[in-house]
Amino acid sequence: MIKHPKAIGPLAFNATMGRLCGPAGCVTLPAYLKAIAQLFWENGEGVAFPFDTVKKTLWPEGYACPADPEQAFRSDLGELRVITRILAHGSGRVLDFRQNKAGDWLVKVRTLR
Repeated sequence: MIKHPKAIGPLAFNATMGRLCGPAGCVTLPAYLKAIAQLFWENGEGVAFPFDTVKKTLWPEGYACPADPEQAFRSDLGELRVITRILAHGSGRVLDFRQNKAGDWLVKVRTLR
């Protein structure tokens, strides 16, 4: 079953192919970034999800988890941030990946001034 790309702000993500597209072009994400992007695009803009969901997705039961999984996630998320900013170039909007006060993760679309 092929899933159609789901858009958040200026970017569309095809979870089947791991392809992220925006005004500046398209890129096929490596597996670890595809898994992270899929978490955000499945939930949509402004919908928070706990870090436990991230751990279960990236390191399922039986797989080795890094000593500090949150730091590993933040590092990989930093790479995804850079890619999304490059692909959103020219749209006047960027994706802002952040934690809310409860510590849950979400993505918001921010307009550049």
